[in-house]
Amino acid sequence: MISTVVVTLNEGKFLKECLSSVSKQSSENIVVDLGSEDETLKIAKDFGAKIIRIHRDKSLWILMV
Repeated sequence: MISTVVVTLNEGKFLKECLSSVSKQSSENIVVDLGSEDETLKIAKDFGAKIIRIHRDKSLWILMV
């Protein structure tokens, strides 16, 4: 199983193309959203992505391995 994680903040302009590309190789798409105010979440839902919303502050760190 391959999961794709995309961290977003108002990335609606680019997210559709991104998820279209990675959906062919991954079995799960996860969108970690930092408080988008555009169509980012709608696009993520349309692709069936699991959405995790995080309240963004200055001390936020995301570790990806």
